Amino acid sequence: MKYTSLLNEIQTQMLLLHGKINELMGAYDVSVHDVYITRQEAADMLGKGLRQLDRDCKKYNIRRKKCNNGIRISKFDIMKHLGMIEEDQPVTSSSVDFSAVPKPKAVEQELTEFERIMMRAQQ
Repeated sequence: MKYTSLLNEIQTQMLLLHGKINELMGAYDVSVHDVYITRQEAADMLGKGLRQLDRDCKKYNIRRKKCNNGIRISKFDIMKHLGMIEEDQPVTSSSVDFSAVPKPKAVEQELTEFERIMMRAQQ
C-alpha cells in the first residue's frame, strides 16, 4: 500500500518534470527571435525585480517593445544576457545551454523532496 502511493507520487513528479523539459525544449527554436514576454516573466527568468529589470534593459541593451498598453521584453535578449545563447550562434534547440538557467528555490525544494522519496523507496 505504501509502495503504491510512493510509486504514484514518483511517477507524477517524473511526468511533471518531463512536461517542463518538453516545454523548455520547444520554446528554444529559431522563432525565439520574435518572442516577446511580459516584464514579470523576464524578471522571473533573471531572478530579479521589475525595477532592476528596467535598469538591466538600459544597461545591457535588452530590447523592449510597447504593445497592448504595456511593455514586452525580447526573450532572445534575456537568454543571451543569461549566457544561454552566444551572440554569433544561430539559435536551435540543441544550441541552448539549459544548465545556465537559474533554479528557483521552489524547484530546489522539490528536488530535495524527490530525492527524499527516492531514498525511502530504496530502503
